[in-house]
Amino acid sequence: MPDTEKRDETSHAKLSIDNLVASITLDRPSKRNSISLQMLDDLDTALDRIARAKCRVLIIKGSGGNFCAGADLKFVSRLLDEDPSAFAEEFIPRVQQIMNRIEDLPIPVIAAVEGYCLAGGFELLLCCDLVLATKSAQLADGHSIYGFLPGSGGAYRLARKVGINRAKYIAFSGDMFSADEMRDMGLVTKVCDDDKALGQEVDALAQKLASRSPIGLQRMKELIHLADISDRASGLMSERVASAAHTHTYDMAEGLAAFAEKRRPAFKGK
Repeated sequence: MPDTEKRDETSHAKLSIDNLVASITLDRPSKRNSISLQMLDDLDTALDRIARAKCRVLIIKGSGGNFCAGADLKFVSRLLDEDPSAFAEEFIPRVQQIMNRIEDLPIPVIAAVEGYCLAGGFELLLCCDLVLATKSAQLADGHSIYGFLPGSGGAYRLARKVGINRAKYIAFSGDMFSADEMRDMGLVTKVCDDDKALGQEVDALAQKLASRSPIGLQRMKELIHLADISDRASGLMSERVASAAHTHTYDMAEGLAAFAEKRRPAFKGK
């Protein structure tokens, strides 16, 4: 793929880790955190570090009052001018690769949304397990407005999250939706009054999830994802097999001991 984007030494996605909770901040505030090649590279590196650090929760948020306004269209325009095939054959697969990595993480992923969450940013949100948003946040697929197609989950994941009919309306119209409207559709988990409340709610939720059994949450996530593609018999069999394996874990034994001893469990994720 032609490198039509001028790289710099400033990270476009910054990682911090505190008490087993990882936070990735999309950091291109002057461009509403639009997705660049460098951002994709930075996300890839951050995900590697998160795995090595054995983090238990990931928070994804944006800087400068916005979550993410989608792909950097100036870069996309230059790319299409230089090598049209590279957009579909290299750039979109690269975006898909990173978003798949986020969706496939064995830990809970929380999106903290304020300001604009559009197009590719909306597709990034769809990869997260839980979405907390400020009341003033604006969310949209948006691809249809400029004649683009969703290429990184804006059709596939959206239909599975909100249903076929709602997905069609969101995608076809390109309309902007409030956090309250997206909560009513089931996409936003919780709406917060402002960015301060959002930060507090996200941190509290992350700490709560970090205190749960990591292997337990991992298996729950796998089973819930399987439910989307399984019939009842297969889904229940998966739960039976997972439950049988889970009885041999330290965390389940620790949970039972903590209950008997009237204390908080100290899970180890094994």
